[in-house]
Amino acid sequence: MKAHTKILWLMSSLVGVLFTLLPLSANAVLDANSLSDTNDLKFKSGFVADSIFLAPNTTFRKENSDDLKSSAVVLLHSCGGITYKSRQDLNRWKNFLTSSGFAVLVVDSLSTRDVKNNCGGRSRAIGKERLVKDMFDAVAHLSNMPEIDASRIFVLGFSLGAMTAGISGDLAGDRRYADKPQPRAVAGLYGGCRYGSGNWLASKSAFPILWLMGDKDLESPAANCMSDVKSLESQGIGSEWHIYKDATHCWDCASLHGTTRTSGNGAKSTYLFDEQITRDSEQRVLQFFEKFPSTTSNK
Repeated sequence: MKAHTKILWLMSSLVGVLFTLLPLSANAVLDANSLSDTNDLKFKSGFVADSIFLAPNTTFRKENSDDLKSSAVVLLHSCGGITYKSRQDLNRWKNFLTSSGFAVLVVDSLSTRDVKNNCGGRSRAIGKERLVKDMFDAVAHLSNMPEIDASRIFVLGFSLGAMTAGISGDLAGDRRYADKPQPRAVAGLYGGCRYGSGNWLASKSAFPILWLMGDKDLESPAANCMSDVKSLESQGIGSEWHIYKDATHCWDCASLHGTTRTSGNGAKSTYLFDEQITRDSEQRVLQFFEKFPSTTSNK
């Protein structure tokens, strides 16, 4: 084979490989982001009482001998998903909530869709609408469980999970989610309100929102949220907000203490775990949820 012929053959082969691979890559993103029912998360039936481990898309509840229905919380992870390190902090929150009498459904939006992480701003593999549908699907799953008080299902999110919970209050009336049960209220820790041209918190919500922020959070600056949290508070449905002094992004992440990363907004920040602020966050979330009593028979 002559040299120039061999070069042309290699180039054509490479082009063929690229055209073969590119659609697969595009389809992988589309499949992960699709709102199709075939792409819905599959939540495990029943409850797990073991507090030692954290299984994704599973509902945890302490043994309940009095047969009362449990209130419930949907936990939404950050853009990094459920990893070896983040699992420890999510497990701590799960155990705190179950010990407070809640059933807890831990949502994993990434691993079953073969997505390693969902960080990257506008280039996220799984976008806003799909994440919001995952949240509403989780609420629906819990509301169909006879052991759960469907009038007291809450959502608690962290970073991107908080953003998902926050924007869901604005999107709840969208036809894609209109037939879904709504949470009674949602809470978010260190959620970003603006990323590029995208908004993740609105001035009105279909349900109350607790929004917790840190004044040293460069990844999700509190300044970007102030207009909306004040509007939500004035809406008069029970929304609250609070800013922690000297708190960085991921202030409750003991397993990520000292981690430095560049976020989707270009900010370079170091996560600093603060036990006192973490304990206060736990109590604020618990007290916020306790504001909303059951509206159905609890037997």
